[in-house]
Amino acid sequence: KGRCPFTTGSSAEKDSSKVLAQALQEKLAISGEPTSCTPARLSPPIHINGSDAGNTTRSTSTRRTIICDLWYGLPTQKRPRRERVNAVARQLCNFECWSSSANTASCATKSSRKNAKYRIVLVGGEGDVKVVGERLGKLRMEANTDIREDCRVQLLPGVTVEDECRALGQSSCQFSSDNSSAKEESSDDIVHSEEQAVYLSPDAEHTLSSRQKPPQTVIVGMLIDRRIQPNRSKLRATKINVNAARLPMDELRVEGLENSEALNVDTVLELMARWWDAADMIHVDGSIDRSSCVGRDADGANSDSLTRCFLDAASSAMVSHEDRHPNRAIHGTQRN
Repeated sequence: KGRCPFTTGSSAEKDSSKVLAQALQEKLAISGEPTSCTPARLSPPIHINGSDAGNTTRSTSTRRTIICDLWYGLPTQKRPRRERVNAVARQLCNFECWSSSANTASCATKSSRKNAKYRIVLVGGEGDVKVVGERLGKLRMEANTDIREDCRVQLLPGVTVEDECRALGQSSCQFSSDNSSAKEESSDDIVHSEEQAVYLSPDAEHTLSSRQKPPQTVIVGMLIDRRIQPNRSKLRATKINVNAARLPMDELRVEGLENSEALNVDTVLELMARWWDAADMIHVDGSIDRSSCVGRDADGANSDSLTRCFLDAASSAMVSHEDRHPNRAIHGTQRN
């Protein structure tokens, strides 16, 4: 369970993955003063009414949302269609299992901070969402983890990405260049607003800035194929008039892992959940030394702490990725 259904991996790829995992583990174990933004546990996501796989109750009581875009469609041929349905459902189930485990641990420990609630929704054609939902329901029954109802993906058959963004009050205005960033930051980092929906794409021209709080709404394409097809998510974002941006994975400074890395869907979902939760914590923990701040975002948050929160979230998510997909090769450009 939890293995990528399309990859077996050569011995070289396995060795590369082990090296990456070791580097990420070392990244998490960097000595120094502990930071309160390390996402050891997560607050529970928003409750989704109903426990069945076909739940389509729509709730927008919180604007922190990941929209899983299935409007790319599914293959029409029987075998490829079955494989794609299983792959999409497996990725979503992987995230549900992880989220349930993380939030169960959170509920068992008293915490004074506010809940960082979020929603995960699947939008697409009615038939496509229905068949993925049916497969997802079966995987939930087979899972070793008791998947909590409030951690389940919400199914929205027939709802478009544009409609969901409008329902959440998200805008699609253009990004602006981050001219105030420090020298070590990439010149393609952009200033994003929490009010803007962002389509995550490894092929995007711009990169989200880790020195800001993560956007409230992100869109993730359900592109799970045997071979990576470049620019599909970027073109999809352009078609629906939503800004596309890459995750700043390059800031981990791990060999073989670039901003252009096409991450697994379950890895992206976990990373965003960790990033949201970690970024929230810097506003309520008085142990953070705000006097060491190099710059502050629009709400006065310590931008160095925000960057550390992204690094912790990304490192942890990539370690989870290695545990779930040990044979999945890194596709990013190797560094010199």
